[in-house]
Amino acid sequence: NSEYRVAQRGTSFASASTKEYWADRWHHATAGLDDAVFTVSRSTDTPSNQGIEFSGRLQSTTAESAVGSNDLVYLRYIIESQDLLHLNYGTSAAESLTLSFWVYSSSNTGNFLVDFYTSDSNRNQNKIYTINATNTWEYKTITLDGDTGGSGFNADTGYGLGVHWILLAGTDWGQGSTTNLNTWGTYAADKFANGFTATSPFLTTNGVFMIAGPQLEVGTIA
Repeated sequence: NSEYRVAQRGTSFASASTKEYWADRWHHATAGLDDAVFTVSRSTDTPSNQGIEFSGRLQSTTAESAVGSNDLVYLRYIIESQDLLHLNYGTSAAESLTLSFWVYSSSNTGNFLVDFYTSDSNRNQNKIYTINATNTWEYKTITLDGDTGGSGFNADTGYGLGVHWILLAGTDWGQGSTTNLNTWGTYAADKFANGFTATSPFLTTNGVFMIAGPQLEVGTIA
């Protein structure tokens, strides 16, 4: 559902709750915020000439006044365990993955973060991507090495791999640390946002973050 065409719950949610599904299998989540109020929606604002119909949009209708230690905002997609068995995680033959996507930030540039979390093994790895310009669609690719540690994936419909676009994070979530940056390790809350150093667009009223056309593929080439 990388173009958010399937949206059985609706395509726009004002004053969104702390965990809101805004298209099937996609949701945003927050923690610890004091002020921020969000609208999450499916948008027709997309990168030009890419054949992409819809993007996913998160907008702060009320800004967060400051980043507290326990503050967190992210977008997430979860893949079922049974759809990941061919990656051979937990073995020496673990496959690399490449994530590609278009990204747009209205007000802030810098080093943003994608966190990859495997629930069956309780392990994660964080990867940085850099937004270079505001109010501009930019294309990003991230290559993730396969996890040779852990127990791999279960053959069931449970939580397999979570892909998290982290958009605001305080120090309780590992902001400012690099423990699990570019390497697989045991997950803990203070390792969720290792490597995140960007100023969030949601410290500004009507700050906007959008992603379009995300693809996750086996191998090192998008």
